Amino acid sequence: MTVYGYGDSLMWGWDPRIGAGDNRLREDEIWFERLSSVYGFTVINDSLPGRKIPGKRPLKQFLNAVSGKDWQVLFLMLGTNDILDNTSLPFTKIGRKWDVALSALVDMYPERKDRIVLATCPYAPIFGLTDTLARLRRGYREAAELAGVRFFDALDPLPTLYDAIHLSEEGHRMLAERVASYLRNTFGDQ
Repeated sequence: MTVYGYGDSLMWGWDPRIGAGDNRLREDEIWFERLSSVYGFTVINDSLPGRKIPGKRPLKQFLNAVSGKDWQVLFLMLGTNDILDNTSLPFTKIGRKWDVALSALVDMYPERKDRIVLATCPYAPIFGLTDTLARLRRGYREAAELAGVRFFDALDPLPTLYDAIHLSEEGHRMLAERVASYLRNTFGDQ
């Protein structure tokens, strides 16, 4: 099964401990890449540090990227940068920022909407209190339900690096295991 991943630095594997240049974890440590090396999925990792949930302005670029790839499952994981850049925006609305992009995707792929997975960004200690997580989780779930796409919840705590945002190697390993299990349980071994 080919899984196309569109995300930010958490999917890309950015490591703040490494200076300029190639500041990624080793490929065998990045959770999304582990879906291939450990679990046997074919992956296309189209993630970049700093990426945000596509709104009206970057929507065309997002749709062009997604349409240009041969995928069986589209795995969307963004939101950390939106949270960090919009601390005054209610957390429920962070998840609902997906409405425009998901609506456009479903219009483009109505027959494949059950192959689109909206995932919460992984929990980071800087997000704060439990009620914040519940609001973020609810916003993503509501956006997925409204669009008729699948939902994956990655908000359960995972080990992070010193910055309390990016996953540690152990966090990447744990997330890969959770996502692989979700993909197999949801889509089988297609």
